[in-house]
Amino acid sequence: MLTKHLASRKAFTLIELLVVIAIIAILIGLLLPAVQKVREAAGKTQSKNNLKQLALAVHNCHDVFQITPPMFGVVGTQVAGGGAGAGNNASFFFNLLPYIEQESLFKLGKDAARSTAIKGLNNPLDPTWSANNGVYTLPASVPIWIAGGGTNPWPNWANQANATSTNKWGLSSYSANFQVFGDKGAKFTGISDGLSHTVIIGERFAVASRTTGTPTEGAGLWAYGTPPVVTSYALAVADPIPALRTSTYSSSYWTRFGYVNLAGANAGWTTNPALQTQNWNCECHMAPEFNKTSTTVHPLKLHGMGGAINMAMADGSVATFNSNISSENFYFAETPQGGDLSSDPQVP
Repeated sequence: MLTKHLASRKAFTLIELLVVIAIIAILIGLLLPAVQKVREAAGKTQSKNNLKQLALAVHNCHDVFQITPPMFGVVGTQVAGGGAGAGNNASFFFNLLPYIEQESLFKLGKDAARSTAIKGLNNPLDPTWSANNGVYTLPASVPIWIAGGGTNPWPNWANQANATSTNKWGLSSYSANFQVFGDKGAKFTGISDGLSHTVIIGERFAVASRTTGTPTEGAGLWAYGTPPVVTSYALAVADPIPALRTSTYSSSYWTRFGYVNLAGANAGWTTNPALQTQNWNCECHMAPEFNKTSTTVHPLKLHGMGGAINMAMADGSVATFNSNISSENFYFAETPQGGDLSSDPQVP
């Protein structure tokens, strides 16, 4: 009887199999968005942690030298590469290497170290960093508005001799505030608007481009930079300032925001009559861009990975700005000495 019973059992019908498959597909469909949200949340948390560590590194450097690194230069008596003597200029992020557990990389010197992909400069939500494995091949010739002057975007200190191995540069998903660090670095006592109200580092696409405008493309290369070519960014005889117009100081490969090669009237970014009378003086006051892909953004701006952007503040905290922030309000958070606390979006 047992043998007869087993022999009479039927396999799954086609309809039953299709029902099972449909149920599995529905479950997967419900699960994938949840997994994606978990990944996004983890990416946001990691990026905030990266910004926190970078802000702490700025503070640790300031504790040692009583000044922060400049966008490109020597911080205090610290010499890039660990050698003796003065005048060995290097980028903002290179000068932070000893304070983000990268002292061995710092000791290599900027030219030997520049091709390294640094995990702490990778925002997990930035697809361009991972797509390029954290490194970027810098061409020897690009359009003038991308290179900053001629067609060669390479700084004089960087070795181009071997185009197959030495043309690599490490990428960064973060940029530093030109208006805070400038060409000389910043003393915290000089940030009169308050450390908790002043942005110092923000998120960006490591590789960015757009179809129109100048420049059309760029990348955040953490070791990139050149010494300043002018002593003042105030309105000059010509606009843009001639020396900046022909220099890689204005190229689109820096890891900085808040800079623009314009010195004249800047009324287009604000409706505030009091602010419309101010000149650019090479300080860009445009807000970050949001909800765009890496191929549709301004290469010199900060970029939100969706509808929000995380930024490190000068007091070491990390703030999140939403896509509804105006350029005028961003100006209040970007300027360290604007005297604009009453309008600062970070003020409670």
